[in-house]
Amino acid sequence: MTVWAVNDAHVDTLGALLMVAGLGCTARRRAGVGGALLGAAVATKLLPALALPGAASGLLARRPTKGDLLVLSAALGTFAAAYLPYVAVSGVGVLGYLPGYLREEGYEQGHLERFGLLRVLLPDRWAAWAAALALGAVVLWVLRRGDPHRPRTELAEHKCFSIATDIQG
Repeated sequence: MTVWAVNDAHVDTLGALLMVAGLGCTARRRAGVGGALLGAAVATKLLPALALPGAASGLLARRPTKGDLLVLSAALGTFAAAYLPYVAVSGVGVLGYLPGYLREEGYEQGHLERFGLLRVLLPDRWAAWAAALALGAVVLWVLRRGDPHRPRTELAEHKCFSIATDIQG
């Protein structure tokens, strides 16, 4: 099967597909499959890692269930199974083009071109720290107040995506 989407960004599309499928499975209480799909999504592209707190919604507000632990361990296990062979062979080379990509996208240390809204409000050198703090606050909010039967929360998704990708709105 061939999937054409996102201006030929096949890996991005695969990561998004795996992430949505993983969240769907976790919402339907299929924890092992959902966690494995989420781990595969993160192994495909790192951005779907923003969905992991959604899969563990409300975890800090209740006693963790077997399903909670299964989602997280399946995600971590799948990610590790995908990456450990490459790490063993390539070492730091497993990062591939990631450092170059981060430079291209404006995440270069000392010359940050991201987080436009935060840079209007704060000095440039604080923007990345403020973004990390905001992202951590959203994750904590989802883990404390999220609905485990609805692993996606519009507010949390929008804020995490806005912080991570510099889309302000």
